[in-house]
Amino acid sequence: VFIPNRELMFKYEELLQNEESLGYVYQLAKISNQMLRATLSRDTQKMSEILQYAHNTESPILSYNNEVELSAIVNLVYLSARNKYRIEREDKVGKGFVDFIFYPWNLTNTCIILELKVDHSPEDTLQQIREKD
Repeated sequence: VFIPNRELMFKYEELLQNEESLGYVYQLAKISNQMLRATLSRDTQKMSEILQYAHNTESPILSYNNEVELSAIVNLVYLSARNKYRIEREDKVGKGFVDFIFYPWNLTNTCIILELKVDHSPEDTLQQIREKD
């Protein structure tokens, strides 16, 4: 699906969040609200649960750890974040690239950097972010 502008994105999101007859898609839209709340409150346990649920229900087993597949899951679980953020993937930041960065529309809100890692600790990830500014 290609949504050409922000206004249509909002209408699409509104439909997804209010039309229970959409079933599973409706559920995913609701989960995306929970994901943004969990992220902003730093509830990593809830974030992990939501990512795992979406990943397990959406990703085929043969491409489960594929970067493109993981990227699609992140976009899905953060659908509602688009109301408050401009989300960029693989954006050049500092001395490197960030997996996802959420630029707030309202500059008084928090910017979110999402760096995905497999088999690395949060400390390893924070160290990389610091090293690459």
